[in-house]
Amino acid sequence: MARLCDTIRNTPGLSRSTLSLLYELEQFFPAWKVLNINDIGILKAIAGELEFLQHYAESTAAGPSGVTLPYALNSRIETTGSVLVWGRGCYNAWIVPDGDVEVNGIFRGGRIESRGKVYIREAGSELGVLTRISVPASAQVMMGLAYPGVVVHLGKYTVRFEHAYLNVKIVLGADWKVKVYRTRFSREEASFGEGSPPEGVPLRS
Repeated sequence: MARLCDTIRNTPGLSRSTLSLLYELEQFFPAWKVLNINDIGILKAIAGELEFLQHYAESTAAGPSGVTLPYALNSRIETTGSVLVWGRGCYNAWIVPDGDVEVNGIFRGGRIESRGKVYIREAGSELGVLTRISVPASAQVMMGLAYPGVVVHLGKYTVRFEHAYLNVKIVLGADWKVKVYRTRFSREEASFGEGSPPEGVPLRS
């Protein structure tokens, strides 16, 4: 086996990276001669495939990598890309992405710490379970339904919900003031308003 490796090293045309890979193979696979490789061409092919896998892994790790899942329970999800929860939702989960977050179900308990925008179909619960959402001041938070107990951190600003609201959008305006667009939710009726924090929702820096 040693003679075969020496022969490969001395074969013209092999790249320096391939030779380096050969040394690594000898270190990490000391028993690889059980494969009974006795042809230089086969060994070259193996080295080439491993080199391709190395380049592929490096290029994948260098770029953002998103996460898509149906639901999460008592979990921590951290990624360099975005997170899409397309199923039932998240319960007591901690989501920390570099990109956006989209939850097409329920997000109850736990927290989101996103560097991008956040959309949640239903946040919190009628019982007022503490549910935290944190984004930079340049991002926005949208919720189809936000229950009491939902706390949104938009940069240095905090919006705390003490009532249930529909069609919530929280964004920093051009005047550097937080705008909270929402519809007051009621089992019997709903009142409408926009441009200022919801009634009973203190806004503080």
